[in-house]
Amino acid sequence: MLRRGWNAAFRVGSRNLRTNFIGGVSTVSLGDTGIAVTSVTVDSSTHITASIVIGAGATAGAHAVAVTNTGLGGGTASLPNSFTVFNPVPSLTSVQPNAANRSQTLSIVFRGSNFVRGASRVAFKPRPT
Repeated sequence: MLRRGWNAAFRVGSRNLRTNFIGGVSTVSLGDTGIAVTSVTVDSSTHITASIVIGAGATAGAHAVAVTNTGLGGGTASLPNSFTVFNPVPSLTSVQPNAANRSQTLSIVFRGSNFVRGASRVAFKPRPT
């Protein structure tokens, strides 16, 4: 499970994407411009380790992983829905203002971290008694 904004390394195995990985020839792609593959190490002909950065703009959800052997006789093997990006858990540190009168209209500023445009929502719940 990886969340937006994380750096990570993951291993691609031959059970999923065949064999014949070649150092300096094999590349890895996750098909999302928000996920950058920063390095690829071919551990053996059956395993690759790829370091990735999942940016805040990465699309949450399942992604296909593709390994390509470039050059003459190469090709691409792809495994659909094999890597999932999740939204981070938000943290709320302050609310300003933190009180208002009934029938008042105002703007409230929420401060914290891991808010995601288009995914973060605000809900007001009654105070516990």
